[in-house]
Amino acid sequence: MNIDLLFYVAHLLLIYIYLISTLTFINSSWLTTIENSPYLLNRTNLVNRVFIFGIDGAGTLFNAEVPTIRNFMKTGIYTLNGTTVMPTISAECWGSMFYSVYPESHALTNDIAENVKMSNPNITSLFNLTRKNFPDAEIYSYAAWKAFNVGMFENSVFNETVAKIKDHKVFERGMNCIKNKNPKLLFLQLDDVDLSGHRYDYATPRYFMALNQSSIRFSLFLEAIKEKNYLDESLIMIVSDHGGKLKDHGLGDEEIIRVFFAASGPGFPENLEIFNYTVLDVAKIAAWSLGMAVPEDWVGNYPKELGNYFIQKQKQLVEKERNDEINFKYGFSKPGSFFKFHL
Repeated sequence: MNIDLLFYVAHLLLIYIYLISTLTFINSSWLTTIENSPYLLNRTNLVNRVFIFGIDGAGTLFNAEVPTIRNFMKTGIYTLNGTTVMPTISAECWGSMFYSVYPESHALTNDIAENVKMSNPNITSLFNLTRKNFPDAEIYSYAAWKAFNVGMFENSVFNETVAKIKDHKVFERGMNCIKNKNPKLLFLQLDDVDLSGHRYDYATPRYFMALNQSSIRFSLFLEAIKEKNYLDESLIMIVSDHGGKLKDHGLGDEEIIRVFFAASGPGFPENLEIFNYTVLDVAKIAAWSLGMAVPEDWVGNYPKELGNYFIQKQKQLVEKERNDEINFKYGFSKPGSFFKFHL
């Protein structure tokens, strides 16, 4: 009897030691940051494709109805209070979005982007990074602003770039790409919203007409991705570079520097509001979702709220695996029926 008791106590002690060592390892090595989370290491929350739908000049949507965009926010992470960079000019803002550096580092202006080919070896765009990591990937850019086809990016990394055409033509080319090609990374940018703001004032009826049209196109964009069975393997983001006030957006007013953002992908929580988002974060979110390490000079962040969600989800998975392993290893008849530990 005493021998049985000693054996039982020793048995419990071994389990205790195992648990402590496991917990120490997990907490110190795996779960301290999202970069080291097994969710990234095991690639269980990563994607095969990224689709980025950009609306120039949409700001925080200015209380527009845009039902498709607002419904999309409920499927993943979102903010209506994000921040762009200064100065709030298109080249500076889009440049910071895709190079994940401040304007003084990428040095793009509207005039430069429209007239000079990109040749800065000191910065790396999301598109170039994707090409380096996936040499055979198909990468596409369809934009209404000609700068995207001249000096915004390293054009040699694309399979196809189309720019300097109307929104409906841009959209048509982007949709054809989704339906008939195999995009790893696709960027589509619409410009009518910003043009309407410059022509008729931002947050006016004509502006809202253009914004609602962009929302309708986003709905068709999502439907095309769904029809190709890409939804379960894709990160989809909808972004804007800046807002506007009266007929301008070059100043630092609140209506100009505030922007919306939404993203959804495999395993994302629903309707999770994120805080402290800036346009600098877009490239990093996309890069990490594709499993790529990012350049050291990138200053964007991965949303803390999303990172914490994935870490917690991984903790729950690890708990279950360890409980089942412990119960099996030490001879308990039913997994999870005796010892349970929690991170």
